[in-house]
Amino acid sequence: MLLNRPLSFQDWYSNYGADFMTLSTGTCNITLAGYVASPFDPLLCDAHVNCILEATTEARKAHMASAAIFLGMVPTLLSLIAPSIPQLALLSARRPLLALFISSGSTVLFLDRLFRIESPRETLTRTEGERFIPRLKRQWAILFSVGEYLLVTVAAINAIWNSWQLGNKAVVVWKCELNFMPLIWVLGPPFIVMVVAIPFQFTTVARSLRAQASDYSPPTVPEQVDSKRKPSTMGELMVREITPAIRHPTIKLEEIPHPETWAVIILNVGFCLAALQVLLGIGVLSSVLFLSVRDAMWVGLRYIVSTGVCRLVLALELECMTSDKRSDD
Repeated sequence: MLLNRPLSFQDWYSNYGADFMTLSTGTCNITLAGYVASPFDPLLCDAHVNCILEATTEARKAHMASAAIFLGMVPTLLSLIAPSIPQLALLSARRPLLALFISSGSTVLFLDRLFRIESPRETLTRTEGERFIPRLKRQWAILFSVGEYLLVTVAAINAIWNSWQLGNKAVVVWKCELNFMPLIWVLGPPFIVMVVAIPFQFTTVARSLRAQASDYSPPTVPEQVDSKRKPSTMGELMVREITPAIRHPTIKLEEIPHPETWAVIILNVGFCLAALQVLLGIGVLSSVLFLSVRDAMWVGLRYIVSTGVCRLVLALELECMTSDKRSDD
């Protein structure tokens, strides 16, 4: 698959693209031929980058440096508005596929203080009270769920495609020969969420949330979840996955147990991985060459939109866990 990947220096961002294409195929055609012959050789890739930079004006180099500085700040900004690991873990207890889609479009994950993990009760307490969205009838709830999946799917595609374009239209200077570094960075959150969410399914917190969630199964006292609740069938899993929180009974905070010690450790591991993923993003995006400030702003805006949409969908799910009011079927 890597052997068939698109080569760098073949496509460019629009603002400086025509000029860089002329330099690449004209003045630097010899180094370009060397790179095309052996695209995984970092020395040949660096040689072509140096050739283009030598033929580039100092003013344009300054513009590219400003663009790299701007992009380098984007991961930190995104980490302020992104969904958090505890929130996604709670959602995964009922709707793991939606949680995975949200993480795929989030670009990064929210960073709180180191080793300060928000408990499930704290997360749900933030949405305590009367909610502004009334409970919907079953048919409207299905449309609501479909809308959620469409939004997060588009957000995920936008984030992934944006990273793919960034890798192909620009160059990460410290890994010139690898044009998929932005893509590796943006695929970090779904990997981290899987690392956390899979073991989280076996916690008493997740079992309690599933027990309280269903219209098709009576709530179970948390202490009885392990011994009396039957394992979920595939049908129950599918129904729970497509049923939004707007259809579920209210979460009873007093019945949610405290997470086990090993679950807290897993959440902290996920937090550390999320911090490393943000650092990787800073390193990758701050090292990008051959795009203007305008191009960098467009790239950053696309990341922000995807992250904001995913945060909105997650916030709706958490907010809809409150209020006992519901419409009749």
